[in-house]
Amino acid sequence: MRMYLLLFFVTYLTLVRSFLYRSLGFCRKPSRLANTIETIQEKQYYPFESPTQLGLKSENEAGLNNRTIPFLNTQKYPLGSLPSWAISDSLNILNGWAKTSSYTGAATATSILKRLEDEADFGNSEIELSVMHYSIVSNAWAKSNDNEAGIKAEEVLEKLIKRSKVHSSLTPNRVILNCIIHAWSKQGNIKRAEDVFARMKADPKIEVESGDYNALLAAYAREGDTRKAEQLLKAMLELKMCPDLISYNCVLDAWRHSNEPGAAERANSILNIMQRNFDSGAFEINPNAKSYSIVASAYIKSDTKESMTKINQLLSLAESRGFVEGTYLYNTVLDALAVSSKQDAPFKAEEMLDEMMKKGIANTISYNTVLKAWQLSNRKEAAIRSKAILDCMERLNADNKIDVSPDPFSYAAVIQCYIKSGEISKAVSLFHKMLDNCRAGRSNLKPNTTTLNVVLNALAKYSDKKSSEEAYKLLCMFRDPGDSCMENVKLSSISYTSVIDAFAKNCNLDAAQKAEEVFELMEAEFRRGNLQAKPNTRSFNTLMNAWVQTGQKENVVHAEQLLKRMESEYESGNHDVRPSVYSYSILMHGWSKFPGSLGNTTGVFNRMVKAYNNGNKEAKPNSHSFGSLIYATAKSGRSEAPIEAERLLKTLHKHYRRGDEAAKPNTQTFTTVINSWAKAGRPDSGERAQALLEWMIDLYEEENDVSFKPNEVSWNLVISAWAKSRVFSKAIQAQQLLQRMIKRYNADNKEAKPNTHVYTAVINAAAYTTGEPEEKKHAFKIADHVFNSLDKSAYGEPNHITYSTYFSACQHLIPEENIRFTAIESRFQKCCEEGMVSSLVLQKVKAALSDKQLKALLKDHVSSDGLIMVKKLPMSKWGRKVKENKKQL
Repeated sequence: MRMYLLLFFVTYLTLVRSFLYRSLGFCRKPSRLANTIETIQEKQYYPFESPTQLGLKSENEAGLNNRTIPFLNTQKYPLGSLPSWAISDSLNILNGWAKTSSYTGAATATSILKRLEDEADFGNSEIELSVMHYSIVSNAWAKSNDNEAGIKAEEVLEKLIKRSKVHSSLTPNRVILNCIIHAWSKQGNIKRAEDVFARMKADPKIEVESGDYNALLAAYAREGDTRKAEQLLKAMLELKMCPDLISYNCVLDAWRHSNEPGAAERANSILNIMQRNFDSGAFEINPNAKSYSIVASAYIKSDTKESMTKINQLLSLAESRGFVEGTYLYNTVLDALAVSSKQDAPFKAEEMLDEMMKKGIANTISYNTVLKAWQLSNRKEAAIRSKAILDCMERLNADNKIDVSPDPFSYAAVIQCYIKSGEISKAVSLFHKMLDNCRAGRSNLKPNTTTLNVVLNALAKYSDKKSSEEAYKLLCMFRDPGDSCMENVKLSSISYTSVIDAFAKNCNLDAAQKAEEVFELMEAEFRRGNLQAKPNTRSFNTLMNAWVQTGQKENVVHAEQLLKRMESEYESGNHDVRPSVYSYSILMHGWSKFPGSLGNTTGVFNRMVKAYNNGNKEAKPNSHSFGSLIYATAKSGRSEAPIEAERLLKTLHKHYRRGDEAAKPNTQTFTTVINSWAKAGRPDSGERAQALLEWMIDLYEEENDVSFKPNEVSWNLVISAWAKSRVFSKAIQAQQLLQRMIKRYNADNKEAKPNTHVYTAVINAAAYTTGEPEEKKHAFKIADHVFNSLDKSAYGEPNHITYSTYFSACQHLIPEENIRFTAIESRFQKCCEEGMVSSLVLQKVKAALSDKQLKALLKDHVSSDGLIMVKKLPMSKWGRKVKENKKQL
């Protein structure tokens, strides 16, 4: 509470000081460029969001692709022959790619800049590179959402600095540095953003202005770092760098993103101070609609009982002050509700929409935002409710009384709701309905690329032939569009790759061949000028997976050829197809399925390590790649396989301990090695497998991390390892493991639950005990006790494997024929009553009894030569619960 009051007091003093500085003329006057940037930042906090603000034209997608061709097609346009129109239009083209907010856009912009540099170095006198060229490319990376955006943006800066040593006009300025601050802040790397800001302040050639401080304030706002945001605001005042409305909105936004208790109240108190001081004339900054919407959003995030009351008060207050952006305010609050992840968010959004309808301020955006709330929710009624809202929009559009008309976003939101509910056919039908409505004259319903890709991606999630064929049909429809209603769809690598993925999930040769055909179509689309359709790493990976999933060795060889092509193209400078760890892991997984292919799997792994060591950071081995190598090693059948697999596991864990999260082993990795020991049948198999189990338990308990928690399979395999080992105490060891498992589960039901398989594994361990008669006798007691325990437990019931294993125990552990017959007779009767008789059960019973005993047990169902006449047995009753019997029947 004391800290809260202190912050309140500091903010009050800050606002008063700001008024004094401004009224006495102490503030620096920002430059015209600063004002331009800050005008743009009022929307998104970084430059170039609106190209018209800087005199740049907007480019449509088709025109953008065509205008880019001369920069990238070096065969048709070799160095020195770049057309004049392309050179003069280069800033517009770069900005067009930056606006795509994608990795492809940023990478293409980088390639264009490289071509301009090469032209300049070649001596093309028409080339006049400016800081703006580099700034736009840095901004393209900032907007790309790539996980290396900050690094890439800084690489552009370093190129600029290098050229500035020869061309003084290319000295870095505050614009490009602000773009880099934005790139780092979007990645959540505040430290690097602060470093760039410090670099800007230390440069004597750059006069730092309020817009630069706002860039860093925006970074703090995204992270919810309220302390640093308020400290920076205070520093601005101390330097007579007067904060503006953007500055204060950034501080409000920091509180909106903060997870501190009372954050919404804190934001509201700052807003109230700003408003009172402006009303009294003590402050020249008047809060705007954005200020109020930020605070309203903070209350939504706080999710208290009073939140909606506070929000309504804020909206009423804003309306009373005559904000012309009333609809904007409500829509902003609706959007905050939509993205809040609150269970009741879509219902509250609908209530607010009803209020807006009564006020007459609802528009298409309002309805779309409510649809967004349903789309982002996980509620089962989302599809039904969103379709009802879309139908309402259609009726309002038909009445033509208010500004509500469904657009592609409206349909896309409902389509996604259908997809999330698993109703793919309805999603596809609605997509076709949107297209039909467009053809009927409603030109605003032209499907766009994003909507098509959503449908294609949904179809790719299903492994049936019908879905893949539907995806292919849609792709072909838009590849050669027949009317203007398809013109807003520009097929991209995402479109083609989704269809390839749809075929890949069919897991057969025909589907893989079809996937290859789609890949070739994508390449042809790229060659004819659609740069968005350029095959990338994901495209190659998905096609490789399609071939690997056929399960045929020759097709894994074909997948390896694809990987080699990726490596070759990447080494030649095509970074869009840089092989990733997933590329290598797909191929390793494919080879690991074939006996005798450990060398192939190891070879691919070694190539991956080499690629990483040579600078391809995307090829860094992780737990999945190690897992494939461990799996291949474990399955190799070599005598040393379990030892080698365990060594690899320990290497993987060592990398993880050194801070490499990607190398974190998990339950599956450990279980694969345990399985290797279980199948080895070595004298020390049980001991080594149990040591791994103990290690898993220790890691799980030490780190409280479920990634290491043993599951039912882990326990079962350790017991199986004991069963196949050659130690006298294996039945006792197996039983103790079962008892320990039961105890752990009873203490915490989140632990692995014992089941029929585990009990059966213990009986199996006992069944194959060797040694002295006394030890065998004790082993049978364990088998009998475990069988009875399972029969009485809540963990399952004996199945036909359990009965078969028990009869094997009788055969191997009871030497006296009469006692053995008595034990088998009672269990077999129970087996018949429970419907668990199978061919395996009959086989084990026959092996354990003499012909005479078998005849006594099965009566007339045994032939004179001692064979069981299965067809005469009442298997429909005796074996009614066994799946294999049902198939035979």
